[in-house]
Amino acid sequence: MFYPEHIVEDIREQNDIVELISAYTNLKARGNSYVGLCPFHNESTPSFTVNPGKQLYHCFGCGVGGNAYSFVMAIEGLGFTESIEHLAHRINYVLPQKGMQQDSHASSEKDILYKINAVAADFFYENLKNSTITIDYLKERGITPQIAKKFKLGYSLPEWDKLYNYLQNSGYPQNFIEKAGLVALSKNGKKYYDRFRGRLMFPIFEPRGKVIGFGGRSLGDEMPKYINSPETIIYNKSNSLYALNFVKKGTDKDIIVVEGYMDAIALYQAGFYGVVASLGTAFTSAHGRLISRYGRGVILVFDSDTAGLAAAMRTINDLKTSGISIKILSLKNAKDPDEYLKKFPKEDFLQEIKKAKNYIDFQIENLLQDHSVEDTQSKIDFTKQATAIIAHIKDPVEKDAYTNHISEITGIDSASIKTQLDTIVVQTPVKKPIFVKQGQQALKEAKANLISALANSYAVYTALLPHLQPQEMDDEIYTKMLQILYDFYEKDETVNPARLLNHFADTKDQSIVAGILSIEPNLDKKYLSKAINDQAKLIKKAYIENQLESSDSLVSIQQLVNSRNSVENLNIAL
Repeated sequence: MFYPEHIVEDIREQNDIVELISAYTNLKARGNSYVGLCPFHNESTPSFTVNPGKQLYHCFGCGVGGNAYSFVMAIEGLGFTESIEHLAHRINYVLPQKGMQQDSHASSEKDILYKINAVAADFFYENLKNSTITIDYLKERGITPQIAKKFKLGYSLPEWDKLYNYLQNSGYPQNFIEKAGLVALSKNGKKYYDRFRGRLMFPIFEPRGKVIGFGGRSLGDEMPKYINSPETIIYNKSNSLYALNFVKKGTDKDIIVVEGYMDAIALYQAGFYGVVASLGTAFTSAHGRLISRYGRGVILVFDSDTAGLAAAMRTINDLKTSGISIKILSLKNAKDPDEYLKKFPKEDFLQEIKKAKNYIDFQIENLLQDHSVEDTQSKIDFTKQATAIIAHIKDPVEKDAYTNHISEITGIDSASIKTQLDTIVVQTPVKKPIFVKQGQQALKEAKANLISALANSYAVYTALLPHLQPQEMDDEIYTKMLQILYDFYEKDETVNPARLLNHFADTKDQSIVAGILSIEPNLDKKYLSKAINDQAKLIKKAYIENQLESSDSLVSIQQLVNSRNSVENLNIAL
């Protein structure tokens, strides 16, 4: 039976791969991944790795790899459709009944939902312009009419079915209005009512400016304070950020990440244009990969309460694998940026931003608040926990600096802390040296490293696209991977490694792809720029040489020779 891609992806995303595989082999946390004995071949030393951030598995012993579907197909001997049904059953996901007509034109359905959301956003905005209560509320919150228009803020009327009737009268069928998440069915199943009523409305845009969902805030004491659109085939909270459509791509600045819609709007109005807000979910590594297209890193601004601190710690752990720089700003004189800007001038907030702490310093400082270095046992506990925080650091100079820092705080000799560090097992990312080997092995490694870097960095995409065509990879799998990644970035879609595997039906191909995507590239800008340039040169030269061997046209040969000579002058700069 055919299942649309959005259903296939929805089921995969709801099946956490670590939890899934743990039912078949014992996994232990190691750094940012999990390791265990491979369930597909006999081994005494664990070489099987599961990456929760990428939702992939890969065995460095026998080479198998893939996503949740690949694993179930291999371990249970199922076909792809059967694996979908198996994983759906595992999470009690209700699949369309067999024989039920399916919409095979998912893009058409998406287009309709985009249109419905656009009409709804216009409807809400017109309501706002004629609503005294909403205009007064925005004045009280300090939001100007110009900013309200830019963010297309709106107002949902306090009536049960005003929007529903308006959309129906505009020619949209009720099933699509429901799929857009704008209405819900009453408990008796007889009547549709508007999901949002009597609320300030925040349209959520995808990067190209299309409305994909809404957030609605109560204007009084009504609870819940916020109601958000449910996830749909065009709206996925894990791949979306509020106000991202207003952020300029490819800057070398940090992107400010806040928790609420009003915080993002207040900062934007104050002139901080590189700001986004999460959408009621944790800020994850997927968000990190999405944001890497727009800036060099993130400054996470969290509320200054206990919940805000806990959210900061969770976010740090999720973001470590994203390859972007992470700073934390915890406001002391206000509970959030919106309140801060009401109390202090924007220049003060700029100074706060400049004082944002590296996430490791932030973790160590917060750990120190819970421990007394005057008490022996507390000092020991602090040292062990602080050492675990810095254990994943790869740069030896940085790691040594933090080792000495912990030593200065506690008075414990740095040599003892280094010994403790040696007892902490951190999985070593696969970072193969580039161009150490010659011939086909060097070419293969260059292709794998380049694809890995591309999958983790939008900057690599913009630099590489004008210089390397997919066919120049001269290998079916690498050509397909490069084209898919180009397509993802062109459509402004998040590069989801596990989803990318769905484009490869053959299990051997999936294992190869999973192995490539398991590589953790060095994303340091200076290193990466040279590496990408060298890799592209090697790949392009090999492609031209193969073309020369098969060409029997003098004109074609001369053109290829000229192309080969021009490759030497290739300069791909990030």
